[in-house]
Amino acid sequence: MNALRIRPTQALVAALIAFAGVAGTVGTTVIGYQKVAAQAVVPASVMVATAGQNRG
Repeated sequence: MNALRIRPTQALVAALIAFAGVAGTVGTTVIGYQKVAAQAVVPASVMVATAGQNRG
């Protein structure tokens, strides 16, 4: 049975594909977190302002 041999160029291509996948995943996650945070900030500030008006 022959051992599986990976050429250096194949290893490099595999590493680049893996790096691109990780970078894409992290980038998408960060953008998603920023969008969720931006949506959450507006209602929270409105709620605080409304609570302040109800006290007075």
